[in-house]
Amino acid sequence: MGPHGPIKIGNKAFRVLCALVDRAGILLTKDQLFEEVWGNVIVSESALTSVIKELRRALGDEAKRPRYIESVYGRGYRFLAETRPAETRPAETGLPILDITHQPAADVASASPAPAVLPPVADEGRPAHWNRRRMLGAGLAVGAVATAAAYHHGWGGRSASAEAEPAFVVVLPFEDFSADRDATFLSVALPREIRDQLSRVAGLRIIAEVSSQNAADKGLSLHTIGVRLGARFVVSGAIKEAKGRLISNVRIFDVAARREILALSRDWAAGDLFVIQQELSGTILREILGRVSISLAAPAPPRVARDPRAYRLVLEARDFLEKSRAARMAGDEEAGKAAGDAAYRAANDALAVDPNDPGALLLIAQLMRNGWTTAFAEEPLTSSQRAARAITYVSRALSIDPNDPAALTALGDYYRRFQWRWEEAETLFRKALMLSPSFIEAHWSFAYMLGTVGRGLEGLHHAHIVFKLDPESIWHRIALPRLLCIVGDRGNMFRRYDIELAATPDNLFLITEIYIVHLCDGDASALDRLVARVTALHGDRKISNATDALLARIRNGAAALRGDVAAHVERIDGDVQAYDAPARSRKPSQHGRLSVDLLYIYAIEYAWAGQNDKAISLLGRALAGHSIYWPAAAPYGAVLFPAALRADPRYHAIWNQNPRTRQYVALRRRALIERKMAGYFPDGRFSRPSQEAISQSLDGV
Repeated sequence: MGPHGPIKIGNKAFRVLCALVDRAGILLTKDQLFEEVWGNVIVSESALTSVIKELRRALGDEAKRPRYIESVYGRGYRFLAETRPAETRPAETGLPILDITHQPAADVASASPAPAVLPPVADEGRPAHWNRRRMLGAGLAVGAVATAAAYHHGWGGRSASAEAEPAFVVVLPFEDFSADRDATFLSVALPREIRDQLSRVAGLRIIAEVSSQNAADKGLSLHTIGVRLGARFVVSGAIKEAKGRLISNVRIFDVAARREILALSRDWAAGDLFVIQQELSGTILREILGRVSISLAAPAPPRVARDPRAYRLVLEARDFLEKSRAARMAGDEEAGKAAGDAAYRAANDALAVDPNDPGALLLIAQLMRNGWTTAFAEEPLTSSQRAARAITYVSRALSIDPNDPAALTALGDYYRRFQWRWEEAETLFRKALMLSPSFIEAHWSFAYMLGTVGRGLEGLHHAHIVFKLDPESIWHRIALPRLLCIVGDRGNMFRRYDIELAATPDNLFLITEIYIVHLCDGDASALDRLVARVTALHGDRKISNATDALLARIRNGAAALRGDVAAHVERIDGDVQAYDAPARSRKPSQHGRLSVDLLYIYAIEYAWAGQNDKAISLLGRALAGHSIYWPAAAPYGAVLFPAALRADPRYHAIWNQNPRTRQYVALRRRALIERKMAGYFPDGRFSRPSQEAISQSLDGV
């Protein structure tokens, strides 16, 4: 309490204060505070410094003689004061979980207690560290904190319903109480379809499945999950399938209001999955849309009716597809292939029931394009040939439902990735996002395309949306540091890469990406540090053979930058020979990357080992296969090929060999002139977007 009443502090200041008080006496690094308070937003260190100054003003503290907040130079901050319990938190209201084994088919929304099929969770909405966060040091301005808390939770100022920003929603995997273990996939698949339906509603942003699953696995309260993922609403539930019936229990928690706003129990015939999903989505929308700005709450367009039996098989196939993707990124190709085979079988079973099911057609297209089944992997086809075959399935899906966002995105991705028809791809991405504003694959693919052609600031905006929709999935998160590289914000790029590496030190896709960044910088010391970092992150755990082989490659790359190129060139030569071996032995992808992208990577490696002839040859082959895997190294980019290679007339001839490549170079030149990306002009001048422009791209997500 100040001399003139309560002292107000901002939302970020309050959250930093909570983090410090929660771990009083413990040093919190800057990265820890950034991750906890700004996790989904890229900011500079000055933002944290400003917040600490704000807290010190509110507390009457001094940096040189701190009583509350100690600054440890170059590392972080520590809360010094002793803490003691403050007033007891008032009890929250909320509807109980209802007994879904005895309710009739009609909606139930009763506040009276009832036996619960789900194990009761005490005080579900309460944050895990609530009591500790209520402990304030002697002399702490309680009035200031209370005022900030009211602001943070929407008790004062403008009402939550008046907000003009999109509302983020988390749909958690449902708990499964079915006796039949073969039906357990429904606990993941049904929420997935609810996410898809909600994502078609303007004004909502739906957190992606992987992030929702990771948050659920941590056993956090609903309120903590919402805060962690930056969501306004958290949807949870349970299902039980028995004797041909599917019983569901759905709850909605309003994070801003700190209370449950819906507890619903229903009983359906188990075969009516499409009807179940539609009705659950409609019920959730009824509760949420009244709390979202009216100007944003446009209804979802109608979807093509689907056979419920085929629909169920498609849900199962999607589950296997995600398992295949995750296994491949971690280098487990056999597990990825097995999951891909299972996805393919389920998708074909769906087509046997309904030959026109668009979901099954798109699943087969994705498996075919990536070569993610045993049969597809053995076909002697290039990446472009696989994609051309797959697009026939996408075309069939579009003929069935021209407004299917997934089909529109798949066609747009084909145009941008394999045909360089960028204008047409942009039209398709924008239409998909108009129909489904939270469709993450459209944002993700659009971000990459914009970054590739030089419109880095626009691409960064979509990459940040992807990051907020799926803040815990490396497959999607990695778009953000890539786009930060393209716009020249290298500090935040390296910060994000380091955070990702700490979370998944065995992820071969990620380690390779960081390796490419440092190699393109010609920075041998950074490569040494990368090897040391990965090794340290493993601690006492055994490093996998695949990771160990990649670390050996990085060591060779560092040696090559220092002039000892023999071992590195020998390794690359072996990879290229394996790539060019009889086609049936060629892998269609590696750790999730298409095989044609490996040619671009090999070209970069050869160039920095001084092997210009080999680098130019592979670069030409990569471009012929429509791969610009690392656009920051393309003409006018921020991390170019070595000067010796760029001075070779053959290098310029590659980029001017046909109208497509000439158009591409012209697009990037114009983007650099307009400061939409970072890069070098031929005379050596460097240009990049202003920090203000970068910040604006990250705002308003």
